[in-house]
Amino acid sequence: MNTAKANETVRNIRALIGKNEIAEALTALVEYFTSLKDKAKLNDVIALQARLYGLQQAVARGTVSEAEAGIQRGQICNSVLILLDGIAPDEAEPEPSKPVRKGKLLHNIPEEMCLGEVIECRVRIATSEKLLRKNFAGAGHVETIPLERIGDHMEVDLVASESDAFVIKRQNRHARQFVDPDVHTEWVFDVIPMKTGPQKLYLKVDIIMREKGKKSYRDEVISVPVEVNTTEPAGGATKWKEAANIQAKATKNFLA
Repeated sequence: MNTAKANETVRNIRALIGKNEIAEALTALVEYFTSLKDKAKLNDVIALQARLYGLQQAVARGTVSEAEAGIQRGQICNSVLILLDGIAPDEAEPEPSKPVRKGKLLHNIPEEMCLGEVIECRVRIATSEKLLRKNFAGAGHVETIPLERIGDHMEVDLVASESDAFVIKRQNRHARQFVDPDVHTEWVFDVIPMKTGPQKLYLKVDIIMREKGKKSYRDEVISVPVEVNTTEPAGGATKWKEAANIQAKATKNFLA
């Protein structure tokens, strides 16, 4: 399968995960790995389908709590995202920075998240407010953060203050990206809350530097705390019963 098709597959499955359509995402993965005749990966996906179906049945019967179901759903989503990492083709890492200038940072990390759901969080760096906010949904509640230094190449990472509070997967192949002064540069993270209550994330921003005759190195520009409150899923039983029916049909069709 060519690079364009692989990238399209990854985008489509990420979109399904972002809408919490996990069963549909797994079905798409089955079709993808079947087309490649990749039996090992196909078996991994079928195992995830069975795990999801079992979880949905347990929720429908009331033998597992919504909180525990949310955590297990998050774990399944993380497994899907790991499989997607193997689909997207590798890319070369950018070179270190040369000129240094001032810039701004903006993110759309929501203040409220739901346990086990996949939240797509975007972080932008640009030279102006206008470039940052252009077509940036979900960032209206966030103030821009000034950066004293940005270069041709920057790294952005998103980490949790407690390692068990979130599963965080970066969509970009590399943390290091080229920063064009005429447009915004964006990093995208899939964030899965795994622990309820007030939580804290940190946006860590580094500039990649290289002194003459020396190797490149990263230097911290800023570390920004972001407060998040994670709640348990509300009214999930009906949704799980509907999802169980969808998954049952998908599994039946696959085995037929």
